[in-house]
Amino acid sequence: LVLSPGAVLIVLTIPLVLKLMPVVQTRWIIAFGFTCLAVSFFWSRTLTPDIDFETLVLFRSAQSIGLGFLFVPLTTIAFISIPRRLNADA
Repeated sequence: LVLSPGAVLIVLTIPLVLKLMPVVQTRWIIAFGFTCLAVSFFWSRTLTPDIDFETLVLFRSAQSIGLGFLFVPLTTIAFISIPRRLNADA
């Protein structure tokens, strides 16, 4: 149950990132993704074993938004320089 909201947010951010990529430079989208991840990791230092469910879901959601904004542009950058005939091998 804790991981489900994060997975939903990743699925929802992917189309948003795809619409942003022609408008915003890819490096800024990646920077935003890294910033979200950094904030969530910084926030994770306050987690204790007796944490409540809502706080854990919020932490995981912040992390998932960062992952959605990070992996889509990175994958696009990785595949853009590969010829189409080699995409299956990459």
